[in-house]
Amino acid sequence: MDKNSIKSAVTGIEFTEESKQRIFDGIERRKNLKQKIHIKRITTGIVATAIVFLCVFTNILQKNKSIITVYAMTQDGNEKGSVLIPEHKETLKLMETPVGNGYIFQIDIPENYMYNCKSLEKENSIFTIYQKGEKIYWIPESNIFEQIYSGENEKLTNSSPNCVNECEFEIVVYNENKEISYEEVIKFELVNGKCIVTLKK
Repeated sequence: MDKNSIKSAVTGIEFTEESKQRIFDGIERRKNLKQKIHIKRITTGIVATAIVFLCVFTNILQKNKSIITVYAMTQDGNEKGSVLIPEHKETLKLMETPVGNGYIFQIDIPENYMYNCKSLEKENSIFTIYQKGEKIYWIPESNIFEQIYSGENEKLTNSSPNCVNECEFEIVVYNENKEISYEEVIKFELVNGKCIVTLKK
């Protein structure tokens, strides 16, 4: 069959209105499908980009934050390292420290950062927190007064009861430029002979 015959045959085909409508509907469906696929690809790309950005941003924030690890007590009386989470209470294990029996936790801050412990107690109350390097100690037995220091690392005299039941203080972290980067509030308290520590919001 030559081209003229094919052309003549095709030209002679007549479609009913129903057939035409089906053809138009099919073309419209394919067009809509292509648009949906295109929109879906764009949406997927935006979501993926947002997730990557969020992960990177979160990682940057974490690098500039401290990690506070406490030496908590397990149910069998042993010790474990536990990272403090805001408003989550941990029971600490009484341990021997360089300044007497007390409670220990460790602060890990970004390189070239520094920190200081600041009392949130009453002005004349004894500050029973001692910091040395990355270690921070709470010594509730204040009769070891010769080795208890203020927030300015000045030795304090014994002017309080033999035991301090609670202590609330602030950890102030400074960046490389000695500017305040952020602050964390810690609370120690003795409850039924057990030491509970909380990282407050």
